[in-house]
Amino acid sequence: MNRFDDSVRSERYFTATLLPLILFHDEFTGLRSFVELIESRAVSERDRNGAKQEKSAPVYDFSDPEIITEFHIARDLHHYGGSLSPSEEQDNEKGIEKRDAPDLVIVLGREMIIVEAKFFVNSSPIGLQVQLQSQRRQVRYLFENRPSLRAWRHVALVPEMVMDLDCDAVITWDDIMELSRSVFGSGHYVTCRLENAVARYPRSSGVTATKNYESKMSLAAVLEKCRMEGNAISIGHAGGEADLRMRGADYAHEKPWKWRHADTDGKIDHANWIPGNRFIALIESLGAPVDSDRTRKSRTPNFDGQLGYHEMVVFCRKHGNIIQVGHIGGETDLMMRGRAYASGKRWKWRDTRTNRGVIEPMNWISGERFAALADRLK
Repeated sequence: MNRFDDSVRSERYFTATLLPLILFHDEFTGLRSFVELIESRAVSERDRNGAKQEKSAPVYDFSDPEIITEFHIARDLHHYGGSLSPSEEQDNEKGIEKRDAPDLVIVLGREMIIVEAKFFVNSSPIGLQVQLQSQRRQVRYLFENRPSLRAWRHVALVPEMVMDLDCDAVITWDDIMELSRSVFGSGHYVTCRLENAVARYPRSSGVTATKNYESKMSLAAVLEKCRMEGNAISIGHAGGEADLRMRGADYAHEKPWKWRHADTDGKIDHANWIPGNRFIALIESLGAPVDSDRTRKSRTPNFDGQLGYHEMVVFCRKHGNIIQVGHIGGETDLMMRGRAYASGKRWKWRDTRTNRGVIEPMNWISGERFAALADRLK
């Protein structure tokens, strides 16, 4: 092994050591080039609520930049008296925001760039999506504590291009390597480290990955299997226990669950698989029924029908608060996802006068409110 720094796999070495050296170079010349790279790839931007909107021409102020790596937003703002809602304070106390701290936050006057980076550590597209969504919730704290901010770009920095990520721009470590060459030259320390890292990254071969689970089951069926086999099986969920706790019982009932044995083929990230006995206890802690008699019975449906987006908006305007519309994560999540997502989804609705199904209130939006949100979706 010729060099220890060419064996590093930690993302922090690249995002908090090498990348800032590029940004700080020559009175922030590297920062300007980095922002130009992002602007060349950005297809949209975000408002203060994290909702995607049409890309505009930002006015970046490089006279007094703020560059922060590993910004634990809720924790740090809370420590200095920043504004957080009661639910956000609870998330901060539980450490939920710490896991999804952005790798890089750049503030340039009224504009902001948030970067989440992945390199050698395995991360599924689904896991990355969950992380990006969590970060959008956190960025709202920055706008609450500095109302002068206008908009921001959410950027994914990945080793290879990933399609259909819910962000505003995707860049790769190859791009950062080329950026370093343009800023420092080919023989510079930073350029050499990035060249070696990019060269040793295991590129996709184009071969279809081996399936890493046995099958998918309903919650009732997978709980029954957990009772029978215990920790001989594991249940898959991107983000693991911490993420599942945030989503609640209603989400757990609606999701099809993957399961696997220890010797099932395929590579896995163990953080995303929950042992059978632990899964039972976790579901029970969410308030979901887990005993055999109850899980064998069909639950009373908690919705009365499904409609396309435009039909649902008309339906809500006609019936108002007599009905509710279902969406996991409620209106906050819907505003983050935007109109394109909403238009492609089939929406569940329920009649509040007659439907007796069990619901998670935070995942249901009143008819009048849903119609009002439709006018604000970008």
